[in-house]
Amino acid sequence: MEQDKVRELLHRYYGGVTTEKEEAQLRELLSDPSLLSYFPEERHLIIMNETVPEPSDDFYDRLTEITHRERRMRPGHRLLRHAATVAAAAVILAASWMLLNQYRAQSVKDTYTDPEIAMAEVKSILTDVSRKMNTGMEELEPMRKLTEAPEEVGEMSRINSIVEDNLSKLRYLNRLDNGNGNN
Repeated sequence: MEQDKVRELLHRYYGGVTTEKEEAQLRELLSDPSLLSYFPEERHLIIMNETVPEPSDDFYDRLTEITHRERRMRPGHRLLRHAATVAAAAVILAASWMLLNQYRAQSVKDTYTDPEIAMAEVKSILTDVSRKMNTGMEELEPMRKLTEAPEEVGEMSRINSIVEDNLSKLRYLNRLDNGNGNN
């Protein structure tokens, strides 16, 4: 029963929703050695101090001194820093210039010196591309048949209208014949 209470309080404690009273109750429950044996990793909660000590009078001054310490450069160091900055910029510019020149030299290379060999290579590549495109076009043959279907539907529509005209004439004759037979 008390283990369940400890579990519930621990869940609330680690969720950050416990009150001071609940935290005191949790410390009191965990001070029992029999319960602490079930929660050995929570031993640190027992020794937790309820009050936080106030900082000393000169604490903030010392903290400011440590965190906002201004560094003063000696004149020799200042000159060294400027020289290092200029040297780094020069190295970056030189490397950029070398890379760009190397890229330009590589990009304008001619691959064939003999125009007949170049033309034969172009024809070979174009033949290969044409063969592959024809292979791809074979797969589209059913789609071509779909484009012919509307023409056939139009032809069927024309035949259908001829049949309908002939049937209407037959119906007319049938009505005339029924009308004469009734007289």
